[in-house]
Amino acid sequence: MQADAAIDILTSVVPQAAPLGATPVTKGIFSIGWRVHTTDGDYLVKINEDSRAADDFLGARRATRTALAHGVPVPRLLGSGSDGDGHAFLVQEWIDGTDAEDHFAARDGRERRRVLERLGAVLARLHDIPYTADGPTSIHDTVETKIRRYAARAAKLQIFTPSDLDRLVDKLLELITEVLPSMSPRLTHLDVHLPNVLVDTSGDVWLLDMDFARPGDPVEDFVKLDWWCFADDTERAAFHTAYAAHRTHPTPPRDFEAGLHLHKIITALSYVALFAEKEPQAVAEWKQRLSDERRSAARLLGEAVE
Repeated sequence: MQADAAIDILTSVVPQAAPLGATPVTKGIFSIGWRVHTTDGDYLVKINEDSRAADDFLGARRATRTALAHGVPVPRLLGSGSDGDGHAFLVQEWIDGTDAEDHFAARDGRERRRVLERLGAVLARLHDIPYTADGPTSIHDTVETKIRRYAARAAKLQIFTPSDLDRLVDKLLELITEVLPSMSPRLTHLDVHLPNVLVDTSGDVWLLDMDFARPGDPVEDFVKLDWWCFADDTERAAFHTAYAAHRTHPTPPRDFEAGLHLHKIITALSYVALFAEKEPQAVAEWKQRLSDERRSAARLLGEAVE
């Protein structure tokens, strides 16, 4: 993907921009990101070679508008669509700062806890937003839809034996009503981990990469934090204490740890199917993660998932 393509996309969305050049900044499984420099400031242009991603980017624009309207610190999305080569694109404002992963590498434990507490407050504000976006009107329905979609993808790719996949799906569907609250979906980010958290030059915390933000169960946003972001239980406790302190809308009683384990299993299932398509060499790692999460949840929930 050439810098010229990113510049062309920017000028199609922001015609008044006078580009000076473009620098690659990210290259992930889904998209390549470019920092496009102009006389009036910088922009981020994300390009995905899969034209179907245009629907994801459109969903990101809707979710971002909603988040901004409720005071959630996320960058403004200026436009999205497909270019002449069939690539999906998204253009957003550029915020100067450092992602939390790099920020933590050069900071002590006190600063880590400060950022995690701010992140807890930001996510609390996001999760206070009821959000259906013309989709399912209950958390139970949103989670069931995801389970069935991931299972269908896994079945198509023949990753598991049909009997094992059917048994897993049946157990997950059974657990939905047992461990998830009966409430309307909230706006969830669905990809919260340190590279998607920005600490700006003033020390404020922003959520980045709203590509997959959709209606869902707020606990879904804690899965990757639990997997990769907390150095110890003290950091985990600091984050959750701040989050609870900033939630302003009451939520139904729930077994938080049981719900978290359920979402870890569902997320691991989705990653098995994802990597089977994108990076087959990583499938074994994610199948092992899925197996580990099933065993962990079985200890917590009796024999519910094994």
